[in-house]
Amino acid sequence: QVVYCFAHLHFSVGRNSDALNRLKPMNQNRRALWDRRFWYIKRRGEQCMYKVLLVDDEPIIVEGLSRSIPWERWNCRVVATANDGTEGKNLIEKERPDIVFMDICMPEMNGLQMIAALNSQFPDLEVSVLTGYRDFEYAKEAIRLGVTRFLLKPSNMDELEEAIECMCANLNLAHFSRVFKKQVGVSANEYRNQVLGK
Repeated sequence: QVVYCFAHLHFSVGRNSDALNRLKPMNQNRRALWDRRFWYIKRRGEQCMYKVLLVDDEPIIVEGLSRSIPWERWNCRVVATANDGTEGKNLIEKERPDIVFMDICMPEMNGLQMIAALNSQFPDLEVSVLTGYRDFEYAKEAIRLGVTRFLLKPSNMDELEEAIECMCANLNLAHFSRVFKKQVGVSANEYRNQVLGK
């Protein structure tokens, strides 16, 4: 997603002749500077490595997720696992992961209580629920808390990989936006509007 957003913006502004005709007058030096900034931002975005935490009271589930998913495909690595909500909360505060896969019904603190307690502290945390409970109230509460995916056990590999793809895309976009604003001085949308004269 980062590379796509970058490539789309760069192509529509810097490579497409129709788009160039709509730009404000711009000398070649300025356009070359923007091209270099885009390239630097792209390279920074490609180097993200995301930390993953797995929380489930069934050790076999944690072990299966940890070993069967090719995390490196999405530049992810499992940094820790937990078997209850309290341990999961403590590990999130310690490890500061980017992605969490969690069960709901666990000893001491359920998964939704854990996320509710951490939402304000970690607003960019990407969470997917993996549960055997089909209760609609759980799903509704998960959506309210901003959970990215609500998966029912047993989930197949396609569902798990789609959830990872979606969470990484969200993280990539957020990272791209932060780096872009830091390097260019304005948000990507503001920049695009300036270039197109809007």
